[in-house]
Amino acid sequence: MRTKEENTIYMQEYRKNNREKMREYKNTYNAKFDKEKNRVRAFSRRMINKGFIKVKNKCERCKIELNNFNKNYHHEDYNKPLEITFFCKTCHYGRHKLKDLSLEQFIKTKNNIIK
Repeated sequence: MRTKEENTIYMQEYRKNNREKMREYKNTYNAKFDKEKNRVRAFSRRMINKGFIKVKNKCERCKIELNNFNKNYHHEDYNKPLEITFFCKTCHYGRHKLKDLSLEQFIKTKNNIIK
């Protein structure tokens, strides 16, 4: 397994040696998502980086501590780019896939997913 630094160097070399493949991937990836959603996501990231949006340290659904590896942002309405909900990865998945469940049912499901 590579260290973070080794992986960074590897990916830089890979991108340099496979420019056409990377360009194709980028165009395919961008075609999958709505341009308006990408614009709102980029705007929200800038607002977070500039400090206009305060990042919460707990998941708004299950209240676990968030870190850089499990923190997910969710836009309920892309017409309101500053209204962001902060979820852990599991709760964000549940928000999209299991949104009709009550909190108690979701927590039971979440515990089963984690096991």
